[in-house]
Amino acid sequence: MKEILIYKCKNGIVANRIVNVLDANSIAYRQHDETVDKRPGAYGPIPGISIYVFEKDYNRALELIDPIIKDNIDGPKPMCPKCGSEDVEAIPRGKYSTGLMLLSIILFLIPALWFAYPKETPTNSLLAQIVGVMMILGGILLMFISRHKSLNHKCNNCGRKFNHI
Repeated sequence: MKEILIYKCKNGIVANRIVNVLDANSIAYRQHDETVDKRPGAYGPIPGISIYVFEKDYNRALELIDPIIKDNIDGPKPMCPKCGSEDVEAIPRGKYSTGLMLLSIILFLIPALWFAYPKETPTNSLLAQIVGVMMILGGILLMFISRHKSLNHKCNNCGRKFNHI
């Protein structure tokens, strides 16, 4: 008999839920974990657990696991950390948030290293020290700005912006 891939799970929890439903309804299946395959493909293993059923049981098995698949696609709903509301909408991340974070790290690290190793640096004037302190303060300020620009959800109830992974 021919086997057909019914679903490929990214984690073992969903795979166990599907397998339990198939077991309870006496449908034969085969699980294949791609991450422990001794002979992966040309690009390495594709992470996930594949579940196969026989061709004759495919439609019935698909009907049985459909609620599990829909529940898995929806995933956890974000909740507002301030008011607990589920009336939350996704907002696009700031266009330059990653660039701002990298710039802030550079502006912070260069003068910090310069101050940490003063004997190795040839110039040690008052103006250079002022510029170094200004760069550190600018880096810290950019860290706060980039953190604010990277927020990805907004509560429609209280208006708070927050991150939800």
